[in-house]
Amino acid sequence: MTRTSRIVTPHPRPRLAESGNRFASRTALAQSRFEAELNQEALALSGAEAAIWLRLRSACGYLLATGKFTAAGAFFGAALLAALPVRADKLPQTLPAADAGQPPEKSAEMPKCVNQADAGPEMVLIAGGTFDMGSPNDEAGRDSDETRHSVTIKIPYAIGRCEVTVGEFGRFVAATGYPTSAEQGGGCYGWNATTRERKQDKNLNWRNPGFKPYDDSHPVVCVSWDDAQEYIKWLNADLGLPAGTYRLPSEAEWEYAARAGTQTAYFWGTAEPCGFANGVDQTAQQTDSEFIGKNWTFAACSDGYAFTAPVGRFQPNGFGLYDTAGNAWEWVQDCYHDDYQGGDSDGRAKPEDQCEKRALRGGSWINTPSGLRSANRGRNRPDAAVNTSGFRLARTL
Repeated sequence: MTRTSRIVTPHPRPRLAESGNRFASRTALAQSRFEAELNQEALALSGAEAAIWLRLRSACGYLLATGKFTAAGAFFGAALLAALPVRADKLPQTLPAADAGQPPEKSAEMPKCVNQADAGPEMVLIAGGTFDMGSPNDEAGRDSDETRHSVTIKIPYAIGRCEVTVGEFGRFVAATGYPTSAEQGGGCYGWNATTRERKQDKNLNWRNPGFKPYDDSHPVVCVSWDDAQEYIKWLNADLGLPAGTYRLPSEAEWEYAARAGTQTAYFWGTAEPCGFANGVDQTAQQTDSEFIGKNWTFAACSDGYAFTAPVGRFQPNGFGLYDTAGNAWEWVQDCYHDDYQGGDSDGRAKPEDQCEKRALRGGSWINTPSGLRSANRGRNRPDAAVNTSGFRLARTL
């Protein structure tokens, strides 16, 4: 019997906890609980069925989040459900009551990733849509490879709520005996703040990235793009799924999910980053490490972590995804090209078996604030392992 991952649907727009509207905040929390009850149902649908189902869910979610879930809206929704031949019998028949207390202010009060050894990671359904990928010319900190262009995500997909953890990667290695790129080669790379260049160290690998704490709850780092592909092959086979079911997201899929409907430089807007992302901050500035330069631009706040943090420790974006900014750079499927000339306008990665460098997104614990922007891009050789780089899974529906 094929095993499936736990899957939930995203919020239809960014979280409302910061909006100042207490009712909207409480209904957003109720919606997240409602979504958590859907679990595996969407993975039983075909891509076309999932697209219809997701559009229905987005409409219902909008009514809930805006407080417009009226009698007329309920009647309309019931009629639409009755006409929809897509597992409507499996959808919850009632909404959970909104929490009467204060809206959640910390990610600890929101749903977290629950990954089990006999199932895939917790995923979030993404219905797709059109967005502006890249950054405007006047965005502070932008690079020349962030040319803004319109992309339409036509095919629904799912993406991991959290980055792949040390514990998850460890199960793969225990089952297969796989030696990573760093272990087969000269080791993992770490930044040397004195020489201002990456330095390869044969003693560094996914088990020991050169810093602590680093345990099963942290995102795995010191893994290459090649290592991520081997993990994915194993996971699909272990779960009895066709090759390519789990995969890396395309660069466009990644940015669409990371932005979660926003077009600002950061998905959290103009607030201080430390509640949302693990980057270079006052905690890092006070840490004596060869990986961290003393003359860098540090955020004025403190997130409590100089290196990686356990996944899901910061507030999620509007789709309920954790750590899309900071913590660990995330490999994506695409070859890296300036100005995105290698990508397709429908959001898919262009099939390319060989390329000099693969793209990474999201920034990491070692990035200054501008490196945590949603449009920021990274790249590296597919066989290179760095103690700032990990990955997040996507899933084809």
